[in-house]
Amino acid sequence: MTLFSCVMTALSQNGPQTPSELYQAQAMEVIERAVLPEWGKHMDRIDAGTVTFHYRVYPEGLVADLKITSSTGNRFLEEMSLRCMQGIRLPRVPAAVLGNEPSLEMETQMNPQLKE
Repeated sequence: MTLFSCVMTALSQNGPQTPSELYQAQAMEVIERAVLPEWGKHMDRIDAGTVTFHYRVYPEGLVADLKITSSTGNRFLEEMSLRCMQGIRLPRVPAAVLGNEPSLEMETQMNPQLKE
């Protein structure tokens, strides 16, 4: 099992350096495009808190076993974030990142106050 964390502020300042970091950055771009516009529409109902998604990505980019593993105390934020992530399709997982595993286990943390 391979586990990656995609945190908006975690990648080095020089940008992605390894195949894993590059994939994390690509995945984060897709996730941000799915989630951030919805957060922007409801900023009046969203307060600070980090939403942590845990999921599995198959080689073709399909996301499965999606769940929120953090408790922000804001059920609206958590449910809206989960809806935004359902059905999302990420870039294909490169063989160099996947290795011999059938899928990639990922965790992504996002905070609505980090980007507006």
